[in-house]
Amino acid sequence: MLRSLLTLLAFCLLSGLALAQIPGKDLLLLKDGRIFIDIQLEQAEGGGTLVHFNNGKILVPDGLIDEVIIHNAPLPEPETEKEKEMLEEGLVPYKRRWISVDKRKKLQAEVISERKKELASIEEHKLWRNRYKEESKHFSFEYTTTPSNFARYRDQLEAYFSVFAKDWKVKPPKKNKRLLVCLYGNREDFLQVGGMPAGVLGFFRFVDPMELNFFHVRQDPQFTTEVLFHEANHYLQKLIDLDFKMPHFPGEAIAEYYGGANWDQEQGELTVGLILPSRLVEVKSDIDRGDIWGLEKLVSTDEAYEHYTWGWSLAHFLMHNSKYEKKFKKFVLGLAKDKDVRRESMGLGSLRTVRGKEIWRLFKKHLGLKTDEDVAELEKEWHTYLNEDLQFDSVRGKEAAGLRDLNSYPRRPLRAARLLSEAIEGGSANPRVFDELASLKGQKGEMDEAVELWRKAVELDPLEAEYTFHLGRALKETGESEEGERLIALAKEIGSSDPALRYAFENMDD
Repeated sequence: MLRSLLTLLAFCLLSGLALAQIPGKDLLLLKDGRIFIDIQLEQAEGGGTLVHFNNGKILVPDGLIDEVIIHNAPLPEPETEKEKEMLEEGLVPYKRRWISVDKRKKLQAEVISERKKELASIEEHKLWRNRYKEESKHFSFEYTTTPSNFARYRDQLEAYFSVFAKDWKVKPPKKNKRLLVCLYGNREDFLQVGGMPAGVLGFFRFVDPMELNFFHVRQDPQFTTEVLFHEANHYLQKLIDLDFKMPHFPGEAIAEYYGGANWDQEQGELTVGLILPSRLVEVKSDIDRGDIWGLEKLVSTDEAYEHYTWGWSLAHFLMHNSKYEKKFKKFVLGLAKDKDVRRESMGLGSLRTVRGKEIWRLFKKHLGLKTDEDVAELEKEWHTYLNEDLQFDSVRGKEAAGLRDLNSYPRRPLRAARLLSEAIEGGSANPRVFDELASLKGQKGEMDEAVELWRKAVELDPLEAEYTFHLGRALKETGESEEGERLIALAKEIGSSDPALRYAFENMDD
């Protein structure tokens, strides 16, 4: 447990510790890494832990908690004769040992003191000018997230490199062997320091000096990993030929295919080519509307959003079919290397690429599509695979697709509202889903529905300041000013590392 505590405590930078909390000597560590130190806690009857704030008590369910240290907690009720004997001797359980009460208090105080030192170091590196710098085998990292957070992304990125390099026989360049990877602790720093417009989730700069940038989303680390794997794949595709820019198709399709990977931290294993629920939901939605993409249109169109969705499904089909996998890989490699391919300059030094009709010609050549009937047959196989073989968790898929619609550019609020509503109807327990849908409802003036959605978000994650703050503002708008003011004050006590939320705290109308 101590090792787990050390790992997760490093996430505390993202919790935004609040100075206004009722002072105490206790510690609360949540499973997602948020931590509250020097606060007053109380064991709740029936389970959970009460956190004392000046503006009220918050009940935190056991399911959210990883570790609790309550200095003056009552002694546990003995469950066995041995436990009864130990308690009668003045000994208490602590990390699978029986020790004296005074020694337990001392050890707990030492743990908290050590964590405070770690927090001070992490806080110092939060600003980009003070960022951490570290190198791995294939990457040079600069980051402002926490060290343990970074370590997870570093390990999975190295595993990702190894898998792709083996699949496609690529090697890092002799010059500048390590790609610069910039990892930001939050979206706001990514947009400001990286100079990116809102809606950008990550980017790979494909001209020298090459660089990969992305940011950590505490509330959805799986989404962060998908973005990282997608952008990193553009670098790996670049290693096929440094003077070649992979066209939008198949570039984005392959990046999405490898983006659907799962990293097992404990086993140190990466599994690629899994289903991306958000993309499959988008494709299925298109099919339901009768907007079905054909093979030639998808492959020959120079740029289309559907390369991320339908393109992903085509890559998934071809890479999972032993009859087509090698042919598809030869097509991709042939775009950069085949001697008979007509490549065009991109106006960036020696960088060249291939355009629509030529891509389609090469695709047919390598896939063995000699006649229109051959094209129709492959298209039928692909569409059948889509309709019959690709399955997903509809709730998770709709959650992911709806949230992606809100975070990508251009935003798709109408479809997002529909998908998030369907996810909730299907049993979603993701507080972000309730919060985002509540915001969409509020923007339409549907405040009563928004309030109930925010109440549910707070119930699911009572220590997320953003949800409490949003609920407080909504209650003020609907006439419950006193309760709204209390919740806004409570949100400020909980605290946040989100610069935008902090700004909102500071600029609330009196």
